[in-house]
Amino acid sequence: MKLGIDMDNVLVDFIGSALPRIEQLWGVYVEYENILEPKIEAAINDELIHPVSGEALCTALFQPGFFASMLPRVGAVEALKRLVQQGHEIIIVTRAHMTAGHVVQEKAVWLAQHLKGIDYQLVVVGSGGTKHMINVDVLVDDEPGNLEHPTAVSVCAVHPWNLKYLESKDRKQPVHILHTMGFLPALIYYIEHSKNSDDVFDEAEILLN
Repeated sequence: MKLGIDMDNVLVDFIGSALPRIEQLWGVYVEYENILEPKIEAAINDELIHPVSGEALCTALFQPGFFASMLPRVGAVEALKRLVQQGHEIIIVTRAHMTAGHVVQEKAVWLAQHLKGIDYQLVVVGSGGTKHMINVDVLVDDEPGNLEHPTAVSVCAVHPWNLKYLESKDRKQPVHILHTMGFLPALIYYIEHSKNSDDVFDEAEILLN
């Protein structure tokens, strides 16, 4: 199967690096649980006297070296290794502002550093583009808009900003639910072998049982 894997907050612990950086830049502490929109500037501006535009936020955050310094999410790299060993094709699908060339370069460097020994392809979607154009069998992402992929099976990496989407009755059905990246190989196995394509893989329910 062709597996499309998002970078920010799926493969890469973007939020774990961004929140301390935000506190350093603007002197505000933003709780992870209070980030209820995919765009982090909404949570920041709730704490600021003078709001920061999305463009200004990105410029301040993404100084050279910032993305390259981020860590993988727990279990993510190991999960990709297992999936490649099982014969799956890994396609890293990430969005980046093409005007910030150093960010695109740093994402490529990050992948080369952390995915050593793993065969993968990299697809960079510009800020005005859509991941719906990418031909994959499964897309693992955290942004609700991307999870509405018209043909791929959607897997949601759960964060506070997509809980409302997951609870919506109007969203795409089904969307599989993944809390920890270490469960990704089991989820992919489930998708491959499930007899009922409408059944949802929910990691939390498996752990409770």
